[in-house]
Formats: sequence, structure tokens, C-alpha cells
Amino acid sequence: MQKALLIIFTLCCIYEKTAGKVGNNNCPIGCTCHVQTIRCSQAGLDYIPENISNDVQMIDLRYNNLRDIPAAAFRGLSFLTRLFLNYNGIKTIDKNAFVDLSNLKQLYLGNNKIKDITVDLLQPFKNVKAIYLDNNMIARIHKGTFAHLTDLSYLSLNNNELVNIPSDEFTGLPRLQYLQIDNNPLRCDCAVHSLWKKYFNGPKKTINQIILSCGSSSATYKKFATLEPEDFECNLPEIILAPENQLVIAGKSITLECDADGEPDPVIKWYFNGKPLTTDERRILDNENTELNINNVIKNDAVLEAETKHKSEATEYESSEFVDPYLCSLSPALKLIARAELHEDDNIRHQALHQFREWISKHPRIKKCRTDSLFLLRFLRTKKFSVSEACEMLERYLTIRQLFPQWFSNLDILDPNINEIFNNGYLVPLPQRDDKGRQIILSVAKNFDPYKYTSAQMARVHSLICEGLLDDEPSQVAGYVYVNDESGINMGFASLWSLSDLRNMVKCIQNSTPMRHKATHFVNIPHFANRIIELGVSLLSEKLKNRITIHKSVDALKERVKPEILPKEYGGSIPMADIIKDFKLKLLQKRASILALDEMCIELTKDCNSPSIKIISDIDGGVIGSFRKLEVD
Repeated sequence: MQKALLIIFTLCCIYEKTAGKVGNNNCPIGCTCHVQTIRCSQAGLDYIPENISNDVQMIDLRYNNLRDIPAAAFRGLSFLTRLFLNYNGIKTIDKNAFVDLSNLKQLYLGNNKIKDITVDLLQPFKNVKAIYLDNNMIARIHKGTFAHLTDLSYLSLNNNELVNIPSDEFTGLPRLQYLQIDNNPLRCDCAVHSLWKKYFNGPKKTINQIILSCGSSSATYKKFATLEPEDFECNLPEIILAPENQLVIAGKSITLECDADGEPDPVIKWYFNGKPLTTDERRILDNENTELNINNVIKNDAVLEAETKHKSEATEYESSEFVDPYLCSLSPALKLIARAELHEDDNIRHQALHQFREWISKHPRIKKCRTDSLFLLRFLRTKKFSVSEACEMLERYLTIRQLFPQWFSNLDILDPNINEIFNNGYLVPLPQRDDKGRQIILSVAKNFDPYKYTSAQMARVHSLICEGLLDDEPSQVAGYVYVNDESGINMGFASLWSLSDLRNMVKCIQNSTPMRHKATHFVNIPHFANRIIELGVSLLSEKLKNRITIHKSVDALKERVKPEILPKEYGGSIPMADIIKDFKLKLLQKRASILALDEMCIELTKDCNSPSIKIISDIDGGVIGSFRKLEVD
């Protein structure tokens, strides 16, 4: 993470020197233009710039003062693929505002004051893949608003005022992979129930939503996992004909009947020994599973039972709360390191975990938090089993996740942008460890396109990779080594990070990330950035300086990092593409648990002693002070 600080500091300094420059004579005042990209973030605009080149592909208008988007605001921009309008306070959008944007892929309208999305507004979009409408004031969805968006894979509607959803509004979208509609005052009606059945608890579980809730006359915004049948204002599945116990002679035939009523039509499932029944020539289901005919009955057939689909789904959710007991997976060599460097043994670990859990259970503001051993050991090992310091770090960790959700929440490898950045090889954990057992993380600047992606997306990729690694016990003990190939840094990075973002990032990194940072290597730093990097390093503590090495070439790097550890492109044996593919599989396997981190909650208060206030005050002394106080071990 110290690498992130140095790079962000570098980019900030570059930004200060280049702000205000324009790429060509047609660039709007207050904006930065470069190669079919226009960045007007924080430009104080209260209107959509005019005379924009027709070949532009990305426009960034975040953090301005736009209130209304008029008709044909983006006329003629048929090549535009990405449009950022979030954080503006937009109240109204004319139904013809996007009339020419037939090739738009991503639309960002979050964090505004939009109350209504008309059916006509999204009609021009033929190939859109992601739409962000979170944190607005949308109270209703008109039927058919999204139904035609057949390429849509990501839709965010969380933190609005939605009370209900048109029946089957989303169920016909074949490519929808991520639907975010939590924190809305949804009624538990049939449409919501149907949505839940298809996306959140069906056999494919194509949508992973963790904290969706709804309310009714008998439920005050309960999470789906805790809902009871009576909470839904809907005709839920009900067995109207249950199978009856029957006495039959072995070798004879028997018919068992089960029927259910509900809206939509329920599905009947039969179980044998607690598992779904496998039909064959002896066991035959008829009449939409309402009849089970068993020929040549044997003794073992006596454990058959029938259930409706609703009941089995609820059981799945309840069983997901189970936590496996902890078994230490450290090798004998790492156990010795843990004892020598972290003061860890079985007895200390057991006592510290017990004290940590007790502290969490009594904490007045921690409303929900993981308490499994692997999660808590992140903090205990980083703080060398000082329980008090580990508790403080956990407070800060939970706080920054809520203060800056744009960097630390919704860490989904299936998010189109995150997936693309990761596939490009910008940030990749390497499969082989160094001689000290440390995890190597490779960053390749040239594989991140600053004209296509935002700083928030960059930060979320870093957060996703970290969360994918933090439960790994060998890394918790041995630590992390960063190798940063900066040959691709260019002036496009300059406008990625504003000064306020820089201050917030420093605040988040400082003493809030449970990782043992052991070494950082920089290589291929461009000449124009050399002096700035050196200046940034000079501001760090002696401890951190001693763990940073700047190499003039890859060959020099290989003297400190074994070549065989690196990808094939750097002298190793495993191609980068294979490394990316293998770690992506791990992220997919951990996807549910990483997304579940968003369920954790700490109550933020204005108390001067609270972590949220302390974190904010940490940057009052300026960026330089934050660098000096960075804790790395």
C-alpha cells in the first residue's frame, strides 16, 4: 500500500503542474482533453459544454453544479461509450437528453437528486452494459424502463425511495449479473418475491445481493434471509394436498400426491434422504411433479418427502450463517516466524481471539462484523497480538469502508470495469512466494488506461485484490512485497486523483489496512517522474524508507527478486495471462464472502473520540504529515 501512496503523491504533483492545460483548441474551458476523452470533473460547470467533438468516447462531468439535463444535450455524440454525470445534484433529465447515444456502454447518474426515470429516457441505448442510478430520490420504476436493455449486466438502484417494482421488470434481462437495489423502502409484494426467487435464491443464483430488504404491514424492512411467509403481501406457496403415509407390501406400486397453491405458481420438489430425488424408471414424476409413482417398492423408499420451493430456499439462507471452526494452517516454519516476530502461539492466539470477540460483542457502535478467526487474525497479526491496537485498527477499517464506499464497497469481480481492469493485468498477485514466504503483488502501470477508467475504479481493484488475499494465513504472517513497473505512467494519470481524493486516500491507508508491508520495489520510472518519486520518498519515515528500493532496470530488480517468481514476460516461467486466469478463479470462488463484507456496519457518530472524526482529523496537518505517520508493520 505504500506503493499506492507514492504513486498517488506523484500523480498529484503532476496534476498540479498540468491542471488547466487543454489538449486542443476545441476543449471546453475548465476541462482537460486528450485523445477522444474530455475530463471536466470539479470544473464548477452548471451547463453541458457545447461544441464537443463528435468523435469523443468518454466525458467526465462529475462533481459539478448541473441541475437539469436538457433535450439533445449530447447531440451528435454517437461514438460516446462512457458518460459520467454523478455527484451533480441533477433533479430532472429531459426524456430526449440521450437521443443520439446509441453506442453508450456505461452511464453514471449516481449521487444526484433524480426522482423519476421515464420509459423514453433509456430507449436510445442499444448496447449499454452498466447503469448507475444509486443514491438518488427515485420513487418508482415505470414498467418497461429496463426491459429492452438486453446487454445490461450491471444495474445499481440502491439508496433510493423505491416502494415497489413492476412484475418481471428485470427477470427478462438475459445478461444481468449484478443488480443492486438495497436500502430502498420496498414493499414485500409478489413482484419483490418473484424477483427474490429468480435472482437471489434460485438454483442459478445469477445475482449476488447481500443486504436487500423489504417491508410490509408485518415486517419493518427485514432482510430477505429473515423474512417469514406472513411478511409477504402476496399469495405465497402453500401445500394444499400433502403426501400421506401409506403402508404397502414390498414389490408393489404406490402413488404419492402433493399439490400447492401460490402466486406465482409454486414448484414442487421431492426429496430422498434429504437430497433432491433422482427419477428413474422405478420412480416417475407426473403432472408437474404433483404425483410420484414408485414401482417395485423397497424398504428404503420410506424416507421420501415433498417440499415447496419456497421452503427449501429459506433453509438455504438460514444455513449460510454457519461458521467453520478455526484450524491453524501455518507450516512449522511459519509458526516459528509467528512466534518470533508476532509473539503468537496457540495459547496467546486463543486468548486474543476470545478477548477480540468479547470486545466486538460489547462495542456500542459495531452493529455487524465478521468474527471468524481468519478475519480477526488479520488485525491481530498485523498488530503483533496487541489486542487493544487490533481493536482500534478494526474500528478504523469498518469506518473507512462506510466513509468511502466508492473505494471499499461493491468489490465485485463481475463488475464490468473491475473485471476488465483485472483482465488487463494492472494488479496481479503472483502464485510463487519469495524465500521468506511473502506474497508478491505486481503492478503494471501501462495496463491501466487513465483515459478509460477512474481513480475510484483503480482504488476498488486494489481493495478487491487485498480482500482476496487478507484471509490467507501465510501472508498474514510473512507479509507482502510489491513490485511496481511504472514504465506506463503518462500524463493521463494526472487528472485521475484530485487533491481531496489524495487526502482521503492517505487517511484510509494510515493504520486502517491489516497488511504487513515488508518491501516495495519500483522499476522503469519515467525520467519526468524520477525527482517527484524521490521527493515523496524523502517525506516518509526511516522505517518505510528502508523498505523501498528504486531500480533502474528490470535486470537490477532481478538481483533483489528472483526472476522465476515473476511472470514469463519478466523472465519467469508462467505467462501473465495464466496467472490472471488462476487468481480470477480464486476471486470468483470468494465473490460471495467479499461482497458480504458490505453487510458489516459501524455506527458513525459526531463524537470527537470516534474513529470517523479521528480519521478525518488525521489529515488536518496536511498530506506531508500523513506521509510521515504512515504505519507499515
